[in-house]
Amino acid sequence: MSSSFFDQKSNFPARFAALVLFWLPPWRGRLRESVSKVLIIRPDRRVGNQIITSSLVVALAEYRPEMVVHYLAPAGKTDLVEGLPGLAKVYELPRHPWRHFGALWRLVRTLRRERFDVAIDASHWHSFSLTAAILARCCGAQWTIGHRRPGSVGLLDQWVPTPQTENWPSELHTKMRLLEPLGVVVQSPRMALPLKRDTDQVTRWWAEHARHPYRVVLWPTTRKTTTEIPAGMWPSVLHGLSLPSDVSVAVGWGPGEEDLAEQLVRALQGEGFEAAALPSTTIAELGAFMAEADVVVSGDTGPLHLAGAVADQVYGIFRRPDGCRWLPPGEQHRGFVLSDQGDLEEMRR
Repeated sequence: MSSSFFDQKSNFPARFAALVLFWLPPWRGRLRESVSKVLIIRPDRRVGNQIITSSLVVALAEYRPEMVVHYLAPAGKTDLVEGLPGLAKVYELPRHPWRHFGALWRLVRTLRRERFDVAIDASHWHSFSLTAAILARCCGAQWTIGHRRPGSVGLLDQWVPTPQTENWPSELHTKMRLLEPLGVVVQSPRMALPLKRDTDQVTRWWAEHARHPYRVVLWPTTRKTTTEIPAGMWPSVLHGLSLPSDVSVAVGWGPGEEDLAEQLVRALQGEGFEAAALPSTTIAELGAFMAEADVVVSGDTGPLHLAGAVADQVYGIFRRPDGCRWLPPGEQHRGFVLSDQGDLEEMRR
């Protein structure tokens, strides 16, 4: 992939940080033969990115159970990882950390007392995160690992090559490469979500709202205008997926989207679908509804990754062919490109 794909604006802050932090101990050395404590750093507040990063925790628990794994997440998102198998401790990065320097300083001191063997900068491979890079360098770890990006190599002891082709490799497989310096190679990565909720309420909701046996959770909204799917297109999308005739559709929604969900429910009912809007949910509760569904249909957004962590089958609806990189791995999951004219074409992996 050409270097123009990377976020070039990050070059100067990365190089400046590398120049300053180079003098911060511990200085570069050799990776110890026996790694006992690892810190994974992902300060990104987006739900999907945290769920993708959960795959690192899952893999270390499976392939290197002797390692003690800690995780640094942003404030308000720690519940997405707390309770994952094999995860010993979770730290919270305060919101706007550079405005709350005292809290940030206390966090760094806490991290340095842990004496980590390895810190993994798990931020985007295609866009440099100055916050993640500084935390990885300042946490006191003897060795730092991260993706190779313009300007960031000077902050790392071990950089992992980034994709160099236009074949749009899976984001999940690209993330797993961060574990290769630790001797962990995963062919079938898995995401996870610590479900902390009794599923009885979910089971009751399905029983009350779904007469048909085939259950679909539909997440219709996306965060970006480039991935947005107009509400009026969703009935034809569901028809184009060739779902069973006896299908019940549960429409998910986020803050401020309740009216949109109800409008979509009426549109689906007008097209002959049995449909109902889900109740207001937390991320964990939404995951519980998805786990009870036969298939989850979602646009290119965070709940797509949530579905990949908990659902048996996921249909991702994308507006661009490169969206396939975000599709959860596995033959049971399918990706489709939706054109502006409403045509639906299945992606090839």
